[in-house]
Amino acid sequence: MTGTTAPAWRRHLPELLAHIADRAATVDGGAAGPPAAAADGVAAGMTGSQAATTDGLAAGPTGSPAARAGGGVTGPPAAYLGGGGVSDPCGLLRDLGRRELLALDAGPGDTGVTEVAQLIELIAAECLSSAFSFWAHRMVIEYLREAGRDTPLGLLRAGLAAGTEVGSTAMAAALQEMSGMRTVPVVATPHAGGFRLDGPIRWASNLVPGAAVVLPARIGDGSERIVAVVRVGDPGVTVAPPKRLLALNATASSSITLSAARVDAAHVVTDDLAAFVRRARPVLLLLQTAFCLGLAGRATDETRGIIKGEGAVLGPDLEELTAGLAGVAEQARRAQRAPAAADPHEVTRLRYDAAQLTLAATRLEATASGGRGYATDSPVNRRLREAAFLPVQSPSETQLRWELGRAGKDVHRSGLPVLPVLDGQR
Repeated sequence: MTGTTAPAWRRHLPELLAHIADRAATVDGGAAGPPAAAADGVAAGMTGSQAATTDGLAAGPTGSPAARAGGGVTGPPAAYLGGGGVSDPCGLLRDLGRRELLALDAGPGDTGVTEVAQLIELIAAECLSSAFSFWAHRMVIEYLREAGRDTPLGLLRAGLAAGTEVGSTAMAAALQEMSGMRTVPVVATPHAGGFRLDGPIRWASNLVPGAAVVLPARIGDGSERIVAVVRVGDPGVTVAPPKRLLALNATASSSITLSAARVDAAHVVTDDLAAFVRRARPVLLLLQTAFCLGLAGRATDETRGIIKGEGAVLGPDLEELTAGLAGVAEQARRAQRAPAAADPHEVTRLRYDAAQLTLAATRLEATASGGRGYATDSPVNRRLREAAFLPVQSPSETQLRWELGRAGKDVHRSGLPVLPVLDGQR
C-alpha cells in the first residue's frame, strides 16, 4: 500500500477499536481512555514516524479510536462477553469475521502480510488479549493456505475466515524441534485410515468448545512428522481448567492432554513438518512483532503526554525508545511485504528486539506514571502486565536468544539502543 488512500477495511476501525478497548478493561483491568499524547497529535498505538507514514492514520486532537467512534463508549457489545462476565475470543472473532477482517492478506494471490500486521498492531494498542487471539486464529488460516477449497480443511479455512469457526495454533513444539531444542512430544500412531494421538500440548489459546487446534506429532520414535487438526471437545482431547493469569485472561489459554484422540487422513495438514515450519514461521514471527509494536507504541504515546515538569528527565529515555521502535517497525514493514523472502535470522531478531523494546516501553510508562500506574485497575498497569507475557510466549526469549546465538548473531543489534531500563530484565 502506498500514498494516503486508506484501504476499505479501515472504515471499520473506530467502532471496532472502541469495543476492543472496553473489552480490555472488562477482563484485565484498566479503564479505556484516549492516549495522553492525543492532544499533541500522536497516533494511538504507533511511534511518531509511523504516525506520519501509515496511510493517514495519525490521530488528531480527538484522541483514541474509542473517542473517534463518537465518544460515550459504555462497554463492549454483549456478544463479546462470555458467561460470568469473563470474555472469551468467540465474540471478537465473529465480529472481525463479520467485518471481513480475518482474511486480510489471506487470498490466493496474497504473498505479504502488511495489512493484517497493521490491524494486529492497532488492536494491540488497545488490548493485547484481543490482538493475541486474533493472531492465534489468523495463524490457523495461514497454516491451511494450501488446503483445497472443497476439502474438509478448505471448508474449515472458509469458516475461520468468516469467524464462524475458532482457530488455535499449538505449534510451539514444532518450532522448538526445528530449532534443535527438543522433540515434539505428541505421538501419532497409524490407526484405521488416520492416526491415534497421545501426549501433551503445553500451552495454546482460543481453546473454546469446538475450536480447531493445529498441532505437530511424531510417528513413533522415527523421524516422520505430521501436522494435524483436532477439535476441542473431541474424544480424547482434554483441556485443563484455565488458570488466572497476570493478563491476557480473555484468550482462553490452557494446556491440552491428548489420550487416544483420533484424527483421520482428511485432517492431516502435511507430513513435511520442516517445509511447513519454513513457510509459516516468518509470518508467525512478523505478526507477533506487530502486536509488540502496537503495545509498545501505545505505551510510548502515553509516556510522551505525561513527562512534564520534573518528569522531563525521562525524555532522553523516551526518545531512545522511540528511535528503536521506529527502526524495528521500518524493518518489519519491509519483511511483511514478502515474508518468504525475508532472512530468517533477521526476522527472529526483529521479534526479539520488538519484545525487548516493549518491555522497556511499558516499564518507562509505569515509571513516568508514578503511583497511579501501580493500581491494577489502571491501563498503565495492564500494559505492564501484558508485556510481561512476551518473554515466555513461544518462541520464548530464551529460545530466541538461543537461536540467535547458534546462528552467530549477537542479541544486541548494532544501532539498536541498549536501554538502561532493560538492564534488570536481561
